[in-house]
Amino acid sequence: MKENYLPKISILTPSYNQGKYIEENILSVLNQNYPNFEHIIIDGGSTDNTVDILKKYPHLKWVSEKDEGQSDAYNKGLKMASGDLVLCLNSDDYLLNENVFSEVIKKISKTKYDQFSAFMGNIIVSDEYGNKIGEMNNRNRDFSFNDLLNELPVVIHPGTFFNVNILKQVGGFANDIHYVMDYDIFLKCAKVKPIHSINVFISALRRHKTSKGCSKDNWKFSYEFLKVRKKYGGSIFNKMSLQPLKIIIYKYILGYKFVEWAKQNKLIYSIAKFSGVTKLNSLSWYEKKNN
Repeated sequence: MKENYLPKISILTPSYNQGKYIEENILSVLNQNYPNFEHIIIDGGSTDNTVDILKKYPHLKWVSEKDEGQSDAYNKGLKMASGDLVLCLNSDDYLLNENVFSEVIKKISKTKYDQFSAFMGNIIVSDEYGNKIGEMNNRNRDFSFNDLLNELPVVIHPGTFFNVNILKQVGGFANDIHYVMDYDIFLKCAKVKPIHSINVFISALRRHKTSKGCSKDNWKFSYEFLKVRKKYGGSIFNKMSLQPLKIIIYKYILGYKFVEWAKQNKLIYSIAKFSGVTKLNSLSWYEKKNN
């Protein structure tokens, strides 16, 4: 990256009936102490107050029309994007402070920009009210295609700035993937060039009853995870492939159902508690924090 060059950042925000949260998203971007960005909102034809909120902010690029889902919305936004870097920030998520973009660019400027397909930071996980409940960390290491496919699928899409040229080179997001499109796009990009980790906390990923992270379609998540792994030549029988199934079985079968049954008998419940079974329902895809 050229010295003193301020790369343009394109923020892509898909939305559908998220009027409750989207203004916080918009303001978290608008208030950045960084001069060169654009915010593109791709609304799926919301019927709540989302469009009224969008009309309040003339700096936005936005459309509101029916789409085929989140991946389709991202691809529409990618076609509208004119930046050097792309951040995918969902409508219920938000940037953590006004210095995020400037801190990210400082970190990126110290790297060999053209050697990486994306730059992945860290994020917090919040509840629906914005209270911190956990973190997702990039392990302070870079990730190759093989790392993501066979070793450690660290995928933090609301904390990742993609090289727009590579994002377009790989054809954008897969419209037939609805739950793990982030894992798919990370693999696509890492196949071209590795993903570089940067030590910056970027955004808050909000969990609430209508978010995908709280979806009850866990089997669909697992099916798509295996489908994507198979597409890129990964085994569906190794420990990586079994991890989502392990979480489902432990958390939703052994964790919840067994523990509820065990509570009916003091002796059985005491044994379950001693053996650690009662803690299985705390398994999660993020590291839980109390602060």
